[in-house]
Amino acid sequence: MAAAAALAVLWGRRIVDLVEERLEERPWLSAEEAAERLGCPPITHRRALIAAHSEQRIGGVRLYVLGVVQELAGAGMTEPGRPDGVERSSGAPAAVIRLASRQEAAAVV
Repeated sequence: MAAAAALAVLWGRRIVDLVEERLEERPWLSAEEAAERLGCPPITHRRALIAAHSEQRIGGVRLYVLGVVQELAGAGMTEPGRPDGVERSSGAPAAVIRLASRQEAAAVV
């Protein structure tokens, strides 16, 4: 089962890549159409689409979190850099922003 889940995640990432590659020439290309164009196997299709939609959500959140990191770094509360991405037990994505050593907490999630 773990292999099937990993395969769905890889298909999902490829679907998102195709949607983003075609953004300028075909902004209306949906994840479903991209999966069909890539020849995603029917057995993997549903899970791959779920993974693709999750990747798209994470991409939007990632930009927001990077902005938060830049603001915190500008205030001297953390070092500039990329936060660690984690998945909570509920499946929701989260980011761990490590704070500077002089802060009261070690990180913000």
